[in-house]
Amino acid sequence: MQKLTLFLALLLISDTAQATKTVVADVIKPSGTGTKTTCTKNVVIDKDFDVNGTTHLNGKVVIKPLTALKKTGGAIKGLLNTDRAGTRTATGSGPASVAWSPLSNFVAVANQDSNNIQTFSVNALGSISAALSSQPTGNVPTSVTWSPNWSSTTGGFIAVANNSDNTVQTFKVDASGNLTSVSSQTAGTFPYSVAWSPNKSATTGGFLAVVNNDNANTVETLSVDTAGNLSSVISSLTTGASPLSVAWSPIWSTTTGGLIAVANGGDNSLQTFAVDTSGHLTLVSVATTASVPDSVAWAPQGNFVAVSNQDGNNIQIFTVDASGHLSAEAKSAQNVGAVPISVTWSPTWSALLGGNVAVTSSGTNTVQTFSVDTSGNLSSSQTGYANTGSFPFSVAWSPSGLFITVTNTGSNTVQIFNASTI
Repeated sequence: MQKLTLFLALLLISDTAQATKTVVADVIKPSGTGTKTTCTKNVVIDKDFDVNGTTHLNGKVVIKPLTALKKTGGAIKGLLNTDRAGTRTATGSGPASVAWSPLSNFVAVANQDSNNIQTFSVNALGSISAALSSQPTGNVPTSVTWSPNWSSTTGGFIAVANNSDNTVQTFKVDASGNLTSVSSQTAGTFPYSVAWSPNKSATTGGFLAVVNNDNANTVETLSVDTAGNLSSVISSLTTGASPLSVAWSPIWSTTTGGLIAVANGGDNSLQTFAVDTSGHLTLVSVATTASVPDSVAWAPQGNFVAVSNQDGNNIQIFTVDASGHLSAEAKSAQNVGAVPISVTWSPTWSALLGGNVAVTSSGTNTVQTFSVDTSGNLSSSQTGYANTGSFPFSVAWSPSGLFITVTNTGSNTVQIFNASTI
């Protein structure tokens, strides 16, 4: 079981009449000099206890094991440790994009002003290291993505889109997080966002999808071999105006391929494209969004996409059928504060309760979570909230479901926040 100290716990219910609190945790620690205790089943504690460094008094505490509950999905009830020691570290200049490794043990950050890529390790408690490794990129790297293929002995790969020199690069990441440059390929004009396909295989490296903005207005695919080498562009289609984000559906078929979604900030549109097993693109569907959609993300079941709208100051949820057809209008929308820049889904989904999204608002320097029910309806208010550094620009939820990471372009930092589902 994952060992989390109680200050990583989520305070769920407070019954003031009986002074009884319910807490989700894997490891509990009474206040003061008490001994940590592993939680493997529901237990009742009648002593003082610590949550996030705060002593809570008066009465019973029902402790529920976090790891077992995490797997069931459901609504986020809170975010903790807005700046706990060990959860914020310096990056290069202008961290524009962050992505998690498949095992949630590393994050990669692309720094658009210092023109480099960095890796950081994240331990089981959510503490992040100083930069482990750094490699130069092309000019103005604006997006980073991990390959889904990972080996505990040899590591894996990341890809970076370099907006000002029209290239996409791949880098090898060894099992210790060290970077080595592998391949570079021209990919249209002004590539802004890149995403790696979900097909995991020992015989293929999958595909990259790249969107090109600044009047180029295209989406392109490239293949990657098992050594991380890039092909030339396989397929290219016109998008809406100024595409700012591309994301793959998590669903992949070895016979028919998969789907991608593209958010077009210049004409307030959302598109889906089918990608066959050879990497060729076909336009499937178009929907209208709120003002300036700048980020798109798929639900873990592939049945919804979330879009953050920079000028609309909201997020929207659209339904997607198995063929990639979008609902004509957003299923739901929720205001999230000024200048939402990036949105991400939790990887955990419940057939009864749904899932969760997280969004950064750069105008308020915050990260928030909202629940999404099985019909695609957003919660009427935030379910979690935390302050970030200056101008949070990119957000990503760890594959483990336990952590959310944010890059802050105004303060040149990357942060880790603790989140869990019940």
